[in-house]
Amino acid sequence: MSIPFSRMTSGSTTSNFSRRIWFTRSHRRRASCDSTGTGRTGRSNAAQNPARAIRPVRTFRSMDPPRCLEFRADTAQTSRSSSSPSSWTHRTRPLRGHQMNPTGPLAPDGGPGTLSGMPILARRLADLGTENAFKVNDDIQVCLDRGMDVIRFNIGAPDFRSAPHLNAVAVAELEAGNSGYCDAAGLPSFREAIARHVSATRGIDAGADQVVVTPGAKPPIGYTFQTYVDRGDEVVYPSPGFPIYESWATFVGARPVPLHLSEEKGFAFTADDLGALLTERTRLIILCSPSNPTGGVLSAEDLAGIAAVIRERCHPDVRIYSDEIYEHILFDGLEHQSIAWHAGMAERTVIASGHSKGFAMTGWRLGWAVLPTPEEADVFKNLNINIMSCVPPFLQEGGRAAYEDPETAGVVADMVGAFERRRDFIVPALNAIEGLSCRLPKGAFYVFPNVSGMCERLGVFEAHDAMPPKSRARTTPSGMLQMFLLYRYGVATMDRASFCRIGSEGQHFLRVSIANSMEDIERGVARIERAADDPDGFREFLATECLWD
Repeated sequence: MSIPFSRMTSGSTTSNFSRRIWFTRSHRRRASCDSTGTGRTGRSNAAQNPARAIRPVRTFRSMDPPRCLEFRADTAQTSRSSSSPSSWTHRTRPLRGHQMNPTGPLAPDGGPGTLSGMPILARRLADLGTENAFKVNDDIQVCLDRGMDVIRFNIGAPDFRSAPHLNAVAVAELEAGNSGYCDAAGLPSFREAIARHVSATRGIDAGADQVVVTPGAKPPIGYTFQTYVDRGDEVVYPSPGFPIYESWATFVGARPVPLHLSEEKGFAFTADDLGALLTERTRLIILCSPSNPTGGVLSAEDLAGIAAVIRERCHPDVRIYSDEIYEHILFDGLEHQSIAWHAGMAERTVIASGHSKGFAMTGWRLGWAVLPTPEEADVFKNLNINIMSCVPPFLQEGGRAAYEDPETAGVVADMVGAFERRRDFIVPALNAIEGLSCRLPKGAFYVFPNVSGMCERLGVFEAHDAMPPKSRARTTPSGMLQMFLLYRYGVATMDRASFCRIGSEGQHFLRVSIANSMEDIERGVARIERAADDPDGFREFLATECLWD
């Protein structure tokens, strides 16, 4: 028996997006909780369990995983209106770092971390992850304060700067007074330029009314989850992958379904790999090619197979989020491929990209999404209105020039050529170090070496196994190696668990950004080589730093 289900019907900007979605089976379920956390009985969670009303509030440090929700199917009901919050269980992982225990006027009578007996921070924040590439800056600062020279292989930002001809456009617009509010969806001229770019490079017919401009390419991730994903929906995403995918999945109460990328397949995946994870509760599929952190690239053949399995297995209203932020950074003569080009995919796909990576404009915060329909674009526009109003118009004019000025192509080609030369140096250099193995990435500006052998040589696995349970849960072997390289050798990298943690146990990799000068890359590799032969230094590091106590 089919079940009608209406989505996105409230609010004037979403009225045109109201629709009925029909599913062929009756066991698509969700746990129903209103915004106050009250279940069908009308009693709050705190009333049902007074112990939860007052609790310490914690802050997250770089190794903290989010708490995530698991759906317990055996207790689920057969309709949304009758489903119970009891069908959800919280799996809480240990938190690294200090508890935040305010005193004085913040907690006059409720004890530490509370205000009048209530938690200061909303409970849902426990389900929000982070991007450790930024959080590790705290550890880097500790090393800098000690007088160390740190080579920063951690942040995924080009070491180039935005092109002078683009800077000049933005400056001229600002000096001309173009600094006020503008259309929340983006300047029409900029959206038209984006639509032309997408139409030409993806082979689809994209209109300006499908485009929404955002402050960087991260907001479309959150917007996509807020627009399409309900509690209990399943979200398939690549792992290792950009950590914000998993962060948003847990935050909205979805069921995270990591699609594990294997080193043997060049960190790509097949249609069969995806098909094995699809169910009737799948609501969102995330793709990222070229990939962060692996540099893996999906070929046209890969995407054709993926498109076929989606057409065969998924309802037409299942959405694909295609993260194409590295679209300009491909090596060995490869050209960018998008899932949207394949039959039946443009009407299902949210294409997201921006200017940070390919145009070296990270600080400009220019991103965009192309939605399947203008009505869905209106939803993203409304989210812009609710969160940040609009992207500054003088920045958008500079962004438009990136697509329209022919000088841009040469600037991008020079930058990509530099990344390719660095890749060609660092991969064999890392493979020459005993205990490391590194695949040749096809795009982006990262390498992702397997460090299992190095962990074995240094005694990292034994040290991790010997930790007390609470300390062991706060890190991983590659995370311990990451901190050793930073605190003793001044090399900042990112560990495997920083790129979607769920199900990553037993995978031992580090991400190294090649968005650095060749001189720094050479110095960094030399330091890693010395560290790989320093088991005594690793034992001393563990004995003196106590990072996971």
